[in-house]
Amino acid sequence: MKDYTEIVKSLLKNEINDPQIFNNFKIKIIQLIKKVFRKIFGIDVEKSFKKYYGDDYLEDIFEELLLRLIQKKDIILNLDFISESYLFVMIQNIIYTHLSSNFKLIKKQRSITEVFSKNEEDSVNKVSAEIPSTYFVDYLKNLKYSELYEEFFKKLKEKDKEVLCYYLAKKLLKKELVIKNLTQQALYKRWERLKKKLYDYYMPMADKDLFEDLKIIFEKFLSDYCLKRYSYK
Repeated sequence: MKDYTEIVKSLLKNEINDPQIFNNFKIKIIQLIKKVFRKIFGIDVEKSFKKYYGDDYLEDIFEELLLRLIQKKDIILNLDFISESYLFVMIQNIIYTHLSSNFKLIKKQRSITEVFSKNEEDSVNKVSAEIPSTYFVDYLKNLKYSELYEEFFKKLKEKDKEVLCYYLAKKLLKKELVIKNLTQQALYKRWERLKKKLYDYYMPMADKDLFEDLKIIFEKFLSDYCLKRYSYK
């Protein structure tokens, strides 16, 4: 029985700085994904994945597996043994999720190999050889924050989004958004309440400074939501 305990735990602890170790793990997992298709689902299901998600569907499933490992980090780090069968079942569940959605889940914009390559024709091995030592740390962080963004901001009330837009514009753009029917005093009171909510939700995951640690989330919210709804001075 293949033992993935050391490599998986090292990945989750951000202890791997050698890109070749990460690349070897990736190759093995993609082989395992193919095995799951072959043994559980069959060639027709695999062809459907390729049809709906493109030629890099195996990369997408690999990235999704990484995300699920992160989500289960506390549990996985306490396991005595992580077998191939454990990862096999996780991959199987990912495929079932996509099938049950009728292939309506959003495909990632960029594959793992494209993150560090401007030339899309570069091979996996060539790109992997050029990945810097901080690659996996940053990659895990971006995946984590992407998930947090979807979970948290969709729960914000409209009045929270409004005041958050105002303060993010001041912080990031050095500009004031035009928000009608709200005084500076009202904005300040709302912001103090929202700030506490943000700290309560995010601070256990932040390293030092809340804003700097979560800047990637706030920039995305400002771009995707605020600047499409409000003008600024």
